[in-house]
Amino acid sequence: MFKKILFIILCFADLYLAYATIGFTIMGATAPKLYGEPHAFFMGNYVLSIVFGIAFIVDTLVVILMAINMFNLKKKK
Repeated sequence: MFKKILFIILCFADLYLAYATIGFTIMGATAPKLYGEPHAFFMGNYVLSIVFGIAFIVDTLVVILMAINMFNLKKKK
């Protein structure tokens, strides 16, 4: 029972991390740029996108491994 609840929580966390990764990437792409001698733009959204992207990949791997262990049909036979 605990594994199923943890699996559901991690699935929702995975959805949020995917949403945050895409959102910060879009915010970084549409952020205003400073035009001067060197062109400057804010890298914070891209950094947050990378951080959430790495967390998304790790969480996805954990969810996949949990799903393989939970729904393995060969074990149940």
